[in-house]
Amino acid sequence: MRPAIPSSTGRPRDVLRVFRVATVVWALAILTATSLPVPDFPTALPTWADKAVHFTLYCIFGVLVALAFLPLPAGQGQAPDDARSGIRRHAGWLVLALLAIFAGADELHQHWIRGRMPSPADWVADVAGAWVGIAIGSYIWRSNRRPGSGIDRETDC
Repeated sequence: MRPAIPSSTGRPRDVLRVFRVATVVWALAILTATSLPVPDFPTALPTWADKAVHFTLYCIFGVLVALAFLPLPAGQGQAPDDARSGIRRHAGWLVLALLAIFAGADELHQHWIRGRMPSPADWVADVAGAWVGIAIGSYIWRSNRRPGSGIDRETDC
């Protein structure tokens, strides 16, 4: 088996491609699900269940985005570069801001869908889920690179 070729993020390109495709598919799934009209019959679900669904969807989205797009910290597959260190340090916050904008646009577009309405509480659940997901995804990449973990992203893909 030939060794994987690392990309600019320090991860093998094949792995990145899988996570990036999965991220796009997940984003389209979220948009599709929130574009479907809601039936007129009442549901017996408590209001917190809706927030749990929003949190979970965006937590998964955050994990996928972190695995697909966040750069590794300096010293983990990349040479330290002063110009890029600031970008690396703030990349998670930038990704969170972009996911918050995506979630906000998704909530706003529901204004035009029968049976749906935008909700600030749903947006908060979305952003909280994305934040937790980004943290989990970042932890996964960092922990897979530690010596003794038995996994080397550079070659074991």
